[in-house]
Amino acid sequence: MEKSRKGPRKGDPNIKLVEVWKAQGETEAQIIRSVLEGDGIESMLSGESVRLTHGITVDGLAEVKILVREEDETRAREVIAAFVENKD
Repeated sequence: MEKSRKGPRKGDPNIKLVEVWKAQGETEAQIIRSVLEGDGIESMLSGESVRLTHGITVDGLAEVKILVREEDETRAREVIAAFVENKD
C-alpha cells in the first residue's frame, strides 16, 4: 500500500480502512485522491505495482483501490459522487 503524504499509516492497528473507489489505472486514482485530499479526506492507494508502468487495466491488473478511514467513508463517497457527476 502506498501512503498518502498525510494519509493513514499502513499497519496501524487502530485505523480501519475501507475501499471507496476502484480506479482504472494510476492516473484516475491520483485524480480521485487529489479530490479527496482537497476536501480534507486522507487516503491511501492499494494495487498491483504494474499499475505504475502500464496505463491500462487488463483483468484488474492496473486497478487501484482508494482507501479511507472508516469514519470518512460516507463523506468520501459523497465527494467522489459529486466529482464524477460534475466532471463532464
